[in-house]
Amino acid sequence: MRYKKEFNRNDFKLFISVILLFLTYDYLTGFCMKNSILLFVLIAIVTVVNAQTPEWTEESKRKQLYPETDYLIGFASEKNVNKEDQQTLLNRLESYAKSQLVEYIQVKVRSEAVMELSEKNDDVQRNYRSMYSATSNLELTGLKVEKFYDQKTRTGYVIAYSRKNDLYKYYKGLIESGLTIAAQKLEEAKSALSVNDIKLSLKSCLEVISSYPSIEEAQKVLLAIKAGSLNENDLQYERSSKLKSSTEGIIRQAQRNAENTVDDACFFIAQGLKDQTGVLNKTLILSNFTYQDTKMASELSRRLSQSLASKLVSESGYKIQTESTNGNNSYILTGTFWKETNEVKVIASLKDLSGKIVATSEAFIPMEWFDKNKVSYLPENFEQAYSKMRVFNMNEIVKGDLNIEVWTNKGDDNLLYIEGERLKFSVRANKECYLRFVYHTADGQSVLLLDNYYIAENMINKVIELPYEFECAEPFGVETLQVNAQTAEFTKLSIVKKDGFDFIDESLKDIVVTTRGFRKLNDANVVPAEKRLMFTTMKK
Repeated sequence: MRYKKEFNRNDFKLFISVILLFLTYDYLTGFCMKNSILLFVLIAIVTVVNAQTPEWTEESKRKQLYPETDYLIGFASEKNVNKEDQQTLLNRLESYAKSQLVEYIQVKVRSEAVMELSEKNDDVQRNYRSMYSATSNLELTGLKVEKFYDQKTRTGYVIAYSRKNDLYKYYKGLIESGLTIAAQKLEEAKSALSVNDIKLSLKSCLEVISSYPSIEEAQKVLLAIKAGSLNENDLQYERSSKLKSSTEGIIRQAQRNAENTVDDACFFIAQGLKDQTGVLNKTLILSNFTYQDTKMASELSRRLSQSLASKLVSESGYKIQTESTNGNNSYILTGTFWKETNEVKVIASLKDLSGKIVATSEAFIPMEWFDKNKVSYLPENFEQAYSKMRVFNMNEIVKGDLNIEVWTNKGDDNLLYIEGERLKFSVRANKECYLRFVYHTADGQSVLLLDNYYIAENMINKVIELPYEFECAEPFGVETLQVNAQTAEFTKLSIVKKDGFDFIDESLKDIVVTTRGFRKLNDANVVPAEKRLMFTTMKK
């Protein structure tokens, strides 16, 4: 804990030393009453000192104590307007502060992508994108957390921080050790394959694949904290890519995938998961698989969900649930699919509710199958949706002291809505603020649903359901809800009213710039936040 400068620590130590001398003298001379009085004074002084507000609660002091060049830092504060238990409030703020660090890493990795990998080969590019899309919860090692509750103002403060150099050393070592273990498992797979032990070979290969989430997360952390100053010896992309490529070659050979269908791929995935987990005594929640690192679903997503639900029961003996649950007696199966040269690779990750990956499995579907069955692995409006993603990713807001949460009636991740299904949105904010809701449709239009919607003090941390309900209908494809928040009113957008909705008569880039570019030089206290939900709509 750090204290205000007006109380000098050296002076305090000297003062305590003097008090102890007096106590010793009084004890030796037998004046117990005076001894008790002095002890009481000492305790009172220590209590007062410890009640001092830490310097890091102030932004300017925080930047001095933890400069961005040396530290990775997350900060959260909140006034206790709902008379919440202090520890509960501080625990929630700790979660906010830690999530800022994870979000910072995600945004930093996105911004560094082109500069770091523009000269790399296709294998390394794919390895990088897989690294970025890794979805397991990131727990930074060596993270320190300090908390403070101001009784006078009823405000909680939490800071989470770590030295970048400490993170660099740890995660560089993690990459090296992870790749060493992966190489050993790959040799075991080759040895098993040489004696035609297909089952053991596949098991060893899946153990290699299972080691990659932690390796990729370590690469992600290094890329974020050492942006622009890393080399191949730090990240080891080339070595990582070659190991993964060799492993997948054995998996292809073992699965004999030349004639594989979606059902075959799901069979191999189910078998691979079962070999790693054995019998599960908990329900498995099956999430929609999405394309590469985009979070976009397609017709293939639907086919995979249908086939996997069947294979995971018949081949693995799992209990399947297709909708999210608030219970804690579950695992979650998520996945992605990636376009390779002549095939589509499907990767499945089984996680517990904390986000820890407990098993992975993958399979391959030849491109001939997609052509023959007229099934698309891309969303209907992929090019347009991907172009929008690039605009959203420019100068993206990293979450700060203002925190907003947004979700649908199906949750907030890997969302897929089928024609006729209903869509509703809910939101929650941890401070007084103004909200702007912009809905970007599949046909390229942007609708202003609500603007300058005020979250008053009595609405803080309460669930608010938007007064809109949508029915999934044409045009189908990828759509996005963009929610921005700030502690001052938003600048108005140019609006055209049509069919009872406010259509925004500006380009997406202008909408993003207008909404994010509100901070004035003389208005540094304005706090921003942004959250986006991406979902895919599809015909029956």
